Amino acid sequence: MKIFTMLLFTFTMMFSFPKALANENKNYAFPVQDPLLATLTAAVHGTAAQYKKIALEIRSDRRHVKLLEGRHKINLGLFEQNKKAPLVFIVAGLGGNGLSGTSLLLAEDLYKRGYHVVTLPNSFSWNYVLGVSESATPGYMPRDSVEYYNFMKKVNAHLLKSEGLQVTSYSLMGYSLGGLLSVFISQIDDTQQAFQFKKVVLINPAMDVNHGFNVLDSFYREGSKLTYQRKAFAFSTVVDLGLELLKKPFSGNTMKSAIPKLSKLSQLDLKWLIGNSFRQSLRDIIYASQQVRDTGLLKTKMT
Repeated sequence: MKIFTMLLFTFTMMFSFPKALANENKNYAFPVQDPLLATLTAAVHGTAAQYKKIALEIRSDRRHVKLLEGRHKINLGLFEQNKKAPLVFIVAGLGGNGLSGTSLLLAEDLYKRGYHVVTLPNSFSWNYVLGVSESATPGYMPRDSVEYYNFMKKVNAHLLKSEGLQVTSYSLMGYSLGGLLSVFISQIDDTQQAFQFKKVVLINPAMDVNHGFNVLDSFYREGSKLTYQRKAFAFSTVVDLGLELLKKPFSGNTMKSAIPKLSKLSQLDLKWLIGNSFRQSLRDIIYASQQVRDTGLLKTKMT
C-alpha cells in the first residue's frame, strides 16, 4: 500500500499544517489564490457527472430518535463505471456528509479517470453520529477508526450485493479531518486486510487538530466586530452565489467567475462566515449526540 499526501491551496491547509509548511505552497497553481475565497467557492458547486444518491440504513434502532425521526440513514454518492474498475472510498472533512461539495468534486475527477467512487461522511458529522456511531460521541480517533472501518465494510457489502458493483481493487482518499481518519483506517486494514488498499491519498490531513479548532474559533469570534445587518448581508451574498454555482458544473473558470461577486465581502466577513459554518456543524453534532444519548450536556430541552 502506498500513502500519498497532497497539499491544496485551500483553507484547510491554513489550519491543518504549520505555517512554515503552508508558506512552501504559496505558488501552488490553484484557481483561487486567496484561501478564504477558495474555501467558500469550492464548498458549493454542481457536478456534470451522473451519480446515484444512496440512503443506507446501518442502524434500524435509530429510526425513531426524537425530533430526528427517519433521518438516520447515511447519505452516500456512488459514481459507477459500466464495467469492472477499482473502487475509491472518499472520506469527507469535519462535519461533511456523503454528498458534501468537495467530496463530489473529487469523486467526479476520479470517475473521469476510470474509477468507481463512493463518497462517505466524516465520523465527526451529525449524520454519522445519528446513523452509525455506537457511543454517539465521536472525537477519539483510535475508537472512531475501528467503528468506521466496520462501517466501510457494510458499505462495501451493499455496493457489491445490492448495487452489483464489480470491483478490481480498493483505494482510500480523505481530506482535512477525513485525511487524518484515513491514516488510522489504513493502519487497521494493514492488519485486517478487508480491502488491502492499493493506495491511500491524504489531502490536507489535519496534522494539528487543536491548532485547527483554535483558528476556527478565532474566525468565529471575528463576528463580534460585525453588526447583525452586516452578518445578514454577508450570509445572503454567499447563499445567493451558492444557489447560482449549484446550477453549473464545477471548474476553475466557475470559481474565478465567482470572485467578483464576493468582492463586496471583507476578509472579516469571510472569516466569520467560515467560522460560523463550522460552529453550526459542531452544534448539529452535539444536538444529534444528545438526542441519541442524553448526558445532560444540553441544559435546555428541545420540544
